[in-house]
Amino acid sequence: MVVRIRGSGFGGERTPLPRLSKGEGAKTPLPESRILTADALLRIFQILHYLCTMPSIRQEKFARLLQRDLSTIIQQRTHSFFEGKMIMVNDVEVSPDLGYAKVYLGFINQNEKDYLLGLVQFHSKELRHELAQKIRNEVRKIPELTFYIDNTLDNALKMEKILEKLKENDELK
Repeated sequence: MVVRIRGSGFGGERTPLPRLSKGEGAKTPLPESRILTADALLRIFQILHYLCTMPSIRQEKFARLLQRDLSTIIQQRTHSFFEGKMIMVNDVEVSPDLGYAKVYLGFINQNEKDYLLGLVQFHSKELRHELAQKIRNEVRKIPELTFYIDNTLDNALKMEKILEKLKENDELK
């Protein structure tokens, strides 16, 4: 027997739930107000996904700290580590426990992005050590750094070219 408890706490009133026969639940239609459309369900899942993956204020502050300090370290080590190539730290995402950080790097006018990413990954221990020296009084735990290529600048340039072509086509017509 299934029991529903009404009221708050353990002192609520107990009433048995009615039992349904095998096919009875499927025959009972839902009222129109209870049926959700596919668009409504999609919107609900989008909102839930956004709320569950939204970084906390602490994560955002820590990510900005890492971005600022990593940018200065990479800028200082450009000639010794990265052969004078220009590398930018575009974004940093931090895990909820602040133990892991995804660092998105942008490379200005460089065709050898994979090679430069390999150089950054090769020197990641030194970068993490220098980062630890800079922020050791501000944080308890120095995060593990993983580096990724950030293609947002390339994608923006491609979109800009496409929009220019569309504008030229409209002017010709």
